[in-house]
Parts: sequence; C-alpha cells; structure tokens
Amino acid sequence: LRNFILLNHFGFGVALILSALAAFLFVGFLFNVAFFLTVTFRIIFVSLAAIAVVALFVHTILWKILTRPNTESVALQVEKSYPELQNRLIASLQLERNLQENREGFSTDMIQAIIGQSEQMCRGIDFHKSVDKKPLRRGLRYFGSSALAILFLAVLFPGAFNESVYLFSHPTVEVPRNLSYSLEVL
Repeated sequence: LRNFILLNHFGFGVALILSALAAFLFVGFLFNVAFFLTVTFRIIFVSLAAIAVVALFVHTILWKILTRPNTESVALQVEKSYPELQNRLIASLQLERNLQENREGFSTDMIQAIIGQSEQMCRGIDFHKSVDKKPLRRGLRYFGSSALAILFLAVLFPGAFNESVYLFSHPTVEVPRNLSYSLEVL
C-alpha cells in the first residue's frame, strides 16, 4: 500500500512537471511572437524554467520518496476510509511492538487477540481504495489542459511554434533580426 501511495504521488509529480513545461513553452511562444528575444533573455527564461522544474521535482517527487509514509500513517489513512475498523488496525500496530519488549506489562494474550481481530476485520478490505487519488486526477487535468493549449498553438501557428521551440531549446544561438518594415529618413 505504501508503494501504491508513492506511485500516486509520483504520477501527480510527473503530470505537474509536464504541465509546467507546457506552460513555459506557451509563455515562451507568446514572448517570441510579441517580441524579438535576445540571447540573454532566452538564457534567463530557460534558467528560470529549469529552476522551477527542478523545484517541482524535488517537492512533488523526491521529497515524497525520501519521506516515505510510515506504517502508522498508512494505517490512519485506511482507518479514515474504513471507520468500521474502530481504530483496531492502529492499536494492533502499536501493540505489536509490545510483544517483543513489554515494558508496560500488557497481557500478551490480549495483544494477540487484538491483532487477530484486526486481521480478521481487514480480510475483506481493499486497501488501495483508501488512497486519495484526487491529487493525481488534478495533476492529469492540469496536464491535459496545458497539452491541449500547446497542441492548439502547434496546429494554428506551426511556423511560429517551431521557431519558439527551436529558440528555447537552443537559447545561446544568435538569430538575425528580420524586420518586416523599412524606415527611411529623408
């Protein structure tokens, strides 16, 4: 179940990162269409986009992997979804430690009875249903809308879109300025 929770967080993180990349491409396209972009501007823009994507990666994926949910927090999440367990799952996890070293002097028969009850109550439960999938769905909605916006730009303005992709994937390339007008002073 813990791995399923991590997979859910991983999917949300990937969808959010792809959405951010699409948003940066969209904003870059708008800048490219509206202004002549210097090398300095493109380098700063790509650097800020890279910093934002790395920060998203660290926050949404790496941090969740490094701080894996402990057994009791997973049990608490299951207990919230299935209140009929009546805190027996958490109690059995906490009391299970007392089987090895019983400092409080609890009855080992009572501990084993509570553990047995919680095992019996958990037999018909699908633990995967207790995982909150709302963040993953939200991340996929973000990705879907940003992907549609990028597809929209690529279909309606293919020349400007390809130029934007080239300019932001090669930010150090110097591009000659093509003026669509000429100005003569008399």
